[in-house]
Amino acid sequence: LFFEFPEDTNTYIIDDQFLWGSALMITPVLTKDTTALNTYFPACAWYDFYTGLKITGSGSRIKVNAPMSQINLYVRGGNILPMVEPAMTTTESRKNNFRLLVALNETGQANGGLFWDDGETIGTHDSGVFNMIMFSAGKNFVSSEVMKAGYTGEKMTLDKLTVYGMLVTPKSVTVNGKGAQFQYNSPVKTLTVSIPLVDLLKPFSVKWM
Repeated sequence: LFFEFPEDTNTYIIDDQFLWGSALMITPVLTKDTTALNTYFPACAWYDFYTGLKITGSGSRIKVNAPMSQINLYVRGGNILPMVEPAMTTTESRKNNFRLLVALNETGQANGGLFWDDGETIGTHDSGVFNMIMFSAGKNFVSSEVMKAGYTGEKMTLDKLTVYGMLVTPKSVTVNGKGAQFQYNSPVKTLTVSIPLVDLLKPFSVKWM
């Protein structure tokens, strides 16, 4: 935590939770028969990974449930996470469609990127055999920009978009200008959009109003 929040001196001694990259905070249960955790949330927007419930961090600890069925995981606001459906092996999971999880920050923005190669060959960055896609989100859109398209080993298709931190109920959603099916969860402020298999190697835009 202290690498990402060096000005927050409270993070210097925290050793019971950690960040995976800059976007995911993991808070494992480390003692027997524990059913709740006093989790420290640095000052920014955080979301329960599984439900999308927002937690406004204020640089203090908050007591949260810690069920046996899952490890507590939180997404930091301002990040866009590309994901794929899990499979028995990583090789099989690479054949599945992509999904985007957008966690808006306090100003309604988020950014993220996806680097993709064959997952095995060394030096693909130097040889240019990789794909690099950047994602950005604002108060009423999510869009992509293809920075590099040098790998065609698998199809890269997007079939679902989830936005955490949607404060306003959308009346309509479009994907590349065409109407799309969506669901809005008002209690937790999340938007889920069904994407008609968009090719990630082409720019796309999802808008709502």
